[in-house]
Order: sequence, then C-alpha cells, then structure tokens
Amino acid sequence: MHPILFTIGPITIYSYGVMLATAVLVCTYLLSIDARRYNISQETAYDLVFWCILWGIIGARIFYVFIEWSYFSENLLEILMLQKGGLAWQ
Repeated sequence: MHPILFTIGPITIYSYGVMLATAVLVCTYLLSIDARRYNISQETAYDLVFWCILWGIIGARIFYVFIEWSYFSENLLEILMLQKGGLAWQ
C-alpha cells in the first residue's frame, strides 16, 4: 500500500486515513440497517458512532502518550498536538 495517496498543496491525503474513514462509513451504514431491524432510532445509532469515534481518538492518543512517555514527559504541550501524528489505533 502506498502511504501517501496524493497531495494537494499543503494537504496530504494518507491511505491509512482513507481506509479508516471508509471503514467508519461502511460500519455506520451497516449499523443503520441493523438499527432499523431492532427498532433503534437512527439518531441513537449515529450518536453511538459519534461517541465511539471521539473516545476512540482520545483513547488512542492517551495510549500513544503512555507508550512514548519518555518523550512527552519533556514536551507536555505536544500531548494535545494531534496534527503531529501519534495515534495508536489498533
């Protein structure tokens, strides 16, 4: 797999991010089908997806900071800088 799909000016599109977004969209679609089958409202299903994504990102960052604590203990402000990478999403 190519790590970088394409670049538009200062914006780089990574294949990992595209695959992750595709997985979230497909799973959201499948969840909406199952929600109808089990009489769960669409809003509840979409709220679940939102909170799973939000807490997934927060948890991945906490996990990454924990693993790389020797670096982050000296650079505490970089803990919040998601744009520099460092999400452990398994």
